[in-house]
Amino acid sequence: MKKILLPILILLLIQCGQINDAPQIKFIEQSAPNGISLRGSSVVNDQVAWFSGTKGSFVKTTNGGKNWDWGNIRNFTHLDFRDIHAFSDKKALVLSAGYPAKILKTIDGGNSWEEKYSDTTKGVFFNSMDFWDENNGL
Repeated sequence: MKKILLPILILLLIQCGQINDAPQIKFIEQSAPNGISLRGSSVVNDQVAWFSGTKGSFVKTTNGGKNWDWGNIRNFTHLDFRDIHAFSDKKALVLSAGYPAKILKTIDGGNSWEEKYSDTTKGVFFNSMDFWDENNGL
């Protein structure tokens, strides 16, 4: 057992020494306008990320967080978007949490949204979604 633990311990110490060489991450606090609460997130790559929230809101960055573009989805500001899945800086889907449950899609960076699914079943509540490509998900 000691023969196995010693190499593992040495590797861990080497890894810890390399952590100091890693780039430093800087967090910058952001404030949401008008009491919006963000609920969903989707990171496409190191430059593009989208977030969804209450009051039909979404926000995205296309430059690694230097700038944030806030928006509300027209005619859906009464919905809370629990999840978002982005495929690029232009394409994303949002999912509303409760009644009525809706899935909306943008292909132009959030300038316009098309309703793709609606469920008006009493008590409906969608919490999350995930996709492995633009045509397949759950």
